[in-house]
Amino acid sequence: MAHKKFRLVDAILSIICIVFVCEAAAPAAAIGNSQFFWWILLIVIFLLPYGLIVSELASTYDTDGGLYDWVRNA
Repeated sequence: MAHKKFRLVDAILSIICIVFVCEAAAPAAAIGNSQFFWWILLIVIFLLPYGLIVSELASTYDTDGGLYDWVRNA
């Protein structure tokens, strides 16, 4: 049996399925078409800075683990 790896694409798709679809389906439907403005605003205000912080922490460590090493040491 071949080993399956959890890739970056898998992580992104799981976040989209869990956070953006399951938990937000009813509120997004209630908002209507203005939901697209709020999704873009949320991405810019929260997800973009969060991604930049995580990438900075991951690049701080020279080992192969990156972000994993930071979390383990914390």
